[in-house]
Amino acid sequence: MIGVIEETAARILEQKPEPVVLYRLLRDVLKGAYNSPELQQAAEDLKHSRYVEELADEQWVDGGWGAFHSRSTRLKHKVPSTEVGVERALSLGLDASH
Repeated sequence: MIGVIEETAARILEQKPEPVVLYRLLRDVLKGAYNSPELQQAAEDLKHSRYVEELADEQWVDGGWGAFHSRSTRLKHKVPSTEVGVERALSLGLDASH
């Protein structure tokens, strides 16, 4: 089964996916199987992806995205709460170092 997953990931990589998909495939699916420079370049490209930039633009000065829980806010932002911001950051492949 693992071979099928790796083959599928390799086929997706051949299609030159956008930075989030590329980074998550290299880091999480292929477990860094590709050379380190490729993974590091993917990590750099990830920082400049439109989704990461949108998340960063919505982040408040204190590091959060407003109220902690989604139920606590009535603000209409792209990232309505810190709960959503952290979940989105993790989904994009970001970690505490970002």
